[in-house]
Amino acid sequence: MNLELEFENEIEHLIASLSGTDLALEAEREGGAGGQVCPGPGRITVNGFSRYREDVASLPARERRKVEQTAGLIVGSYKAGCSPVVQVELVGHADRDAQRGRAFEDEISTRRALSLQHALRQLINKRDISSRIVWQARGAGARRLAATNPRSEAERALNRRVEVALSTRITASYPVLVPRPGGGYEWRTRGALPDAGRRAEAEYELLRLPDPAPVMDSQRVPHKWICSLLIDFGLVLSHGALTPQAATGTGVLISPRHILTAAHCLVTQEDPTLNPRTGESVIKPPLLARSVIVIPARDGDIEPVGRFTPINLRVSATWKSSNATNNGFDYGLITLKKCLPTDLKQCLPSNYGFWSTLGNKISPLADPQLQTAVLRCSGYPGECPPATWNRPRCTDATKGRVQFAMNGQVTNLTPELIQTEMKVEHGHSGSPAWLPGAKDALNMVGIATREKPTIAVRIRRALLDEVGKWMLADQVQPRWT
Repeated sequence: MNLELEFENEIEHLIASLSGTDLALEAEREGGAGGQVCPGPGRITVNGFSRYREDVASLPARERRKVEQTAGLIVGSYKAGCSPVVQVELVGHADRDAQRGRAFEDEISTRRALSLQHALRQLINKRDISSRIVWQARGAGARRLAATNPRSEAERALNRRVEVALSTRITASYPVLVPRPGGGYEWRTRGALPDAGRRAEAEYELLRLPDPAPVMDSQRVPHKWICSLLIDFGLVLSHGALTPQAATGTGVLISPRHILTAAHCLVTQEDPTLNPRTGESVIKPPLLARSVIVIPARDGDIEPVGRFTPINLRVSATWKSSNATNNGFDYGLITLKKCLPTDLKQCLPSNYGFWSTLGNKISPLADPQLQTAVLRCSGYPGECPPATWNRPRCTDATKGRVQFAMNGQVTNLTPELIQTEMKVEHGHSGSPAWLPGAKDALNMVGIATREKPTIAVRIRRALLDEVGKWMLADQVQPRWT
């Protein structure tokens, strides 16, 4: 069974769960404590998205009220004596688009479902509620039209919709992550795990987690191309004593010999010191990495293809000239040894691939394509996540050695930077940030570099040109698609 057919089977499952007449969502009266009204399971269809829009703010006022009412009903279900909503299914739909085709229909329908999910979580505004819910967002493209032969814009707008189903029980037939009462998450399925389940598991893991969570299989695409970095900055004078300075980071394979990462993983600033006489901060010269160890697809103590020592480290010229402070140019490149048949230990497997293989690409996107998009990211946090994160498999012994995946909506853009709501931590620096594309292809659009606020260096033509020159100097032809 091919991936496209698997995807369509998953879509058919969700469409079947929402089939029948579209119903306006109403509160179902149940016998709650004190005779109160308890919201129950229900369905709602939110329609009227503009032709090329997925954001909830662009919906007609009456449809935005539906979204607000839905969030209110979810919150109301958590009143004492009521049966709480524990699963929310969202299936996005598109009108037919002869010019842009099926790939666009699939993409925008998924983005509508995700945008509505994001709006509901914001309106709920109670993490103890939203984190208990299994959120399932999918796009059905234009496979199930509400108006089969639309004759007007009003009829076409009926096709541009999201169907939402609230349930007080978990009915998903493929794996979903559910918070445990005592903390952490667990996979739950109904019945046997279908062949398509493994793909759905990975997609859910990357796209729909309420908080960053550990990657369950680091040898899947794209996780196999994401590398743990062990960085040694040598001895640093701190509080009058020389102290070893080490750090962890993340990078991503963009050729068999090259790892793209954040510049500050290679050339960084120490914390400024205070001049005892003037009280002013004293900026020190940048600190250069003395050595880096690269471990692709690391999973705790498991190093599937071993570890590699680079022969060259490069960072953006502007990063250097800014004394390692210009966030928009916080990118660098690690070069591995040339693979020799006489020394296969320094080689990745010949079929291992890298980001721009299997249809994936590294490509700039215009502002309209990124605004309000939901980015994905995965990397190696050098500290165990805060208590508000999902913490399984991250202990003092494993921190920096397990990939954590997350997602987050874009909140702001500049020509060089993307700001998101993702919850990156120290060590995630250098992680790829990407968007899903047609037929499971992934488009890397950023490099995670900073937290609080979370920003990523934006993939742009000038960045690709500079990185490409470095690769050519190593006699490797750049490949972005």
